[in-house]
Amino acid sequence: MNQPFLLTDDLLWDYIDGFLDAPEQLRVEAYLSEHPAWQAKLAAIKAEQQQLMAAPLEKPDTLFADKVLRAWASEQVGEHALQSAPAQRDWIIRAFAIVMGVLLTAPLLLFVMSAVKAKPSNLPPISIPSVDMGPMLDWISLPAVQLGMVSLLALGFLQLLDRYLHAKLLLRQQAG
Repeated sequence: MNQPFLLTDDLLWDYIDGFLDAPEQLRVEAYLSEHPAWQAKLAAIKAEQQQLMAAPLEKPDTLFADKVLRAWASEQVGEHALQSAPAQRDWIIRAFAIVMGVLLTAPLLLFVMSAVKAKPSNLPPISIPSVDMGPMLDWISLPAVQLGMVSLLALGFLQLLDRYLHAKLLLRQQAG
């Protein structure tokens, strides 16, 4: 099957720049000889190419790449997304980290304090002192402590969910 030849502006630019192979170049020349409107377009593109070639080259600014990348980032992400971690929400993460750190290090501190208070004279010289952790961990069974731990875990989960939904919204805004 012989499909009809369609000339486009891109193909015309490639013809002028010499990027076409011999059969394509012959097809473009044959098409141009039959269509005067495309001959006028060819003349206009050649004139535009000559103007581009005659334009003086400027040395780019030393910060050119930074400016281009900054402009591209603002187009892709948007200025509001670059500041997506507001300071008023950071305290939640910090408070959660501090409370979890205290909850994890408190038993260790209680163990060390009990070991320091142990009387060395009562212990055999070679044995390692053992500490009954039961009385020290009674505070975990308090309802207020359990409610606080559940509340902190729920708060941490909600914070993670908020960040996930915010990131998903940004991706949707970038796509649309």
